[in-house]
Amino acid sequence: MKLTTFPPFLGDERAVAAVIDSKIPFIEVYPWKGKDLVVLGRSSHENPDVNINACSEHGVEIVRRKCGGGVVLLTEGVWIITAAYPLPANNMVDIPQVLDDIVLVIGKSLEKFYR
Repeated sequence: MKLTTFPPFLGDERAVAAVIDSKIPFIEVYPWKGKDLVVLGRSSHENPDVNINACSEHGVEIVRRKCGGGVVLLTEGVWIITAAYPLPANNMVDIPQVLDDIVLVIGKSLEKFYR
């Protein structure tokens, strides 16, 4: 089944570029402040996950990110967590360390936001 082409979601572009340029992990956590969006992952199909007609009726744009992941709705009050890591030479990612890194950044971001 061929994927429908949607405009790109640019939210991950900085993360991918940073990892490519610096070869170090990129983690960013922030509250969504833009208009409502439905963001499809690289290989997500809009059907049955997204009600295209309802999105159209309510003016909700559908976009697609270059990276993986499932379908998400970005609306006021939703926090964005973006993490990108370079693939090590041995192709072995230390998942517990990655998760620890992400949790620390989430904690710092929430602390900063709610102070």
